[in-house]
Amino acid sequence: MRRREFISLLGSAAVAWPLAARAQQGVPLVGLISGFSDAEFTPLATAFRGKLHQLGWTDGRNIAIETRTSSGNFERLGEEAKMLIARNVSVIVAMGTPGLHAVQQHTRTVPVVFTLVADPVRLGLIESLSRPGGHATGFTNFEFSMGGKWLELAREIYPNLGHVTLLANPANPNATSFAQFIENAGRTVGIDVVAAYVRGPSEISKAIATAAEQPRAGLIAFPDSLTVVHRDVIIRQAAERGDHDGVPRIAFGAI
Repeated sequence: MRRREFISLLGSAAVAWPLAARAQQGVPLVGLISGFSDAEFTPLATAFRGKLHQLGWTDGRNIAIETRTSSGNFERLGEEAKMLIARNVSVIVAMGTPGLHAVQQHTRTVPVVFTLVADPVRLGLIESLSRPGGHATGFTNFEFSMGGKWLELAREIYPNLGHVTLLANPANPNATSFAQFIENAGRTVGIDVVAAYVRGPSEISKAIATAAEQPRAGLIAFPDSLTVVHRDVIIRQAAERGDHDGVPRIAFGAI
């Protein structure tokens, strides 16, 4: 399906929604899915509903919107995607790479519009940026080579940087690729980069404590719903293990 067809689908062309779904539900059903928590996702969903309302589509009147989140639990996100698809949705809006990945595990026919997806071509989620093909199209905000830029920024903040720990969620399909790019960039400038794969706050705390033991240490938090949900833990732990006797132990954090 072409990009313009998807825009029409979300905007104002009622004919773009499957007639069978309309007959069964009375109004088109739009599914929103993300690995964020409800609190993190609410502003995004509110903005989405507001724009649809401006275009003449009001939730509960001539359209129905169902939201699914998982608070960084990607295993649960797959189940949420499966249940959402079983509701005969007309279209799914997937926010984040894990959301799109979860949806595509269960359907290759339901139209999907995605946002906040990193390098969807390399991941095989679409055919190309200009011609996505298949059933999904949307917007990308990251490519893996940006990982090297994060490392450069860390060096600008802390020129003596010698070791970087990358906080990454192993359930995110992007984690390994981003880690490889940053590790390669580190080797070219003499910075040791180690990926710490974490699944929750206790593992995050342990990884940061280990990172702080390294000389001239820095920390990069991979942009992911897990790190967003637990950003307070990351910020607090990094601050507690920050400057000591004028020596920056944790020099850099990015979410």
